[in-house]
Amino acid sequence: MRICFVSSASTWGGGERLLASLIEGLAKLRGPADQGLEIALVCCRDSPLAEWAHQRAGLKVFEQPGRGRAPWCMWQLRKWLKQHKFDVLVLNDPHAITGGGIASLGLPVKKVGIRHTVFPIRSTLKHNRLLDHVVCVAEAARDQCIQAGIKPEKTSVIYAGLETPQV
Repeated sequence: MRICFVSSASTWGGGERLLASLIEGLAKLRGPADQGLEIALVCCRDSPLAEWAHQRAGLKVFEQPGRGRAPWCMWQLRKWLKQHKFDVLVLNDPHAITGGGIASLGLPVKKVGIRHTVFPIRSTLKHNRLLDHVVCVAEAARDQCIQAGIKPEKTSVIYAGLETPQV
């Protein structure tokens, strides 16, 4: 399976920590002998997430300028996605849903968005049309999605648990 995570964040926050934790967990599952799982990350150039990613052996990284919503950025991302033929795109934030969702239109890839917050949703259209599924990190986030008009059958809750940082 080929999984690509997409983040448009230019800073490091809880969503990026969760994304890093997911990638590290998958890398542990993969192990040195298993070549069946490929993990990649699309992130902003020169972001803390890009710095983190470059320290991870075996992680493919595609750095894009800006937050990935400009037409040129989406075109470059689309070419990269077509080249690598991912099975799943995990879109980590609203801008990643927009940029990654549009860049992957028509490609044979499942698109999963992550909803980290209970802030109002500006576009249910992009959630309903660009995503195959929305994973919410808490029941309150799922409730917010459904109240905003995202189809309930397209949502599920996977509670976000993060390891305690080592000091």
